[in-house]
Amino acid sequence: MSVKKIIAPIQNIETAEGALKTAIAIARRHKAHIDALHIRQRPNVPAGGYYPVGVVFVDEHLAEFKEMLEAEASKLKEIFDRVMSAEGVRTVAAAAHRDESGATASWRDQQGILPFDLSAAARVCDLVVFGRRDGEISYPDANLIEEAIFQSGRPVLIAPVGKLERTPRRILVAWNGGREAARALSSAMPLFEETDAALVLSIGALPSDLEGPEKAAELLRLHGVKAEALRRAATDGGASEEELLAAARDWKADLIVMGAYSHSRWRELVLGGFTRKLLKQSEFPLFLAH
Repeated sequence: MSVKKIIAPIQNIETAEGALKTAIAIARRHKAHIDALHIRQRPNVPAGGYYPVGVVFVDEHLAEFKEMLEAEASKLKEIFDRVMSAEGVRTVAAAAHRDESGATASWRDQQGILPFDLSAAARVCDLVVFGRRDGEISYPDANLIEEAIFQSGRPVLIAPVGKLERTPRRILVAWNGGREAARALSSAMPLFEETDAALVLSIGALPSDLEGPEKAAELLRLHGVKAEALRRAATDGGASEEELLAAARDWKADLIVMGAYSHSRWRELVLGGFTRKLLKQSEFPLFLAH
């Protein structure tokens, strides 16, 4: 099954263009529709609050807040229009999309509550594409990404800094034999259609009752993918994001596919977490599923 609908959350100026151009790279290959979604955060005024300067102050504050949201949405819509025009992507409603049109896109601007409304919208798409700022992913961006991974039930693609130049040709699959890794591998199958090669990598010893990278590579070969398996010994501290990134560089990967948050979310938060560290440090595009 191919990718037919992509949601690109467009929440800030720094990541909007990268998210849109990355979504276009995937949409062109699959003749998919891009739903560029901007959610204006609904103002939250406590109903039982005490306002010593009167209700007028609250009304003025809300008016200023709405003006700020309007200006931000207008700037983001301008970026959307500019990117689609420059890339030659038709803007039509999702219902009007036809494969013969190639990649198409639509702009959706709605009031709601982040991250909940984003996760709800993402449940009826094939892929969620996030842009990325230069440097570490900030808390608001990381929070949106994490909630989309946990709550939408859909795979998430995080663009490299800038954009994805083309559909991936060399895909590295981080494999630990767990449910999340299997979910990521299955969800990423449409992206393997044009790959030149795939590498299924395991770092450190796997439990004896779990299937190793060889079996995952065998599955890919049954799908017509040129795939190989590799096991690497872990350092004393166990498998780390540095080892995964080093392997990706050595193999010249242009996408990393992995299961996200294989440990409990609380444990990831306390210990820092493999996934969280990759979100902060990876220069590679990441395809994540939970």
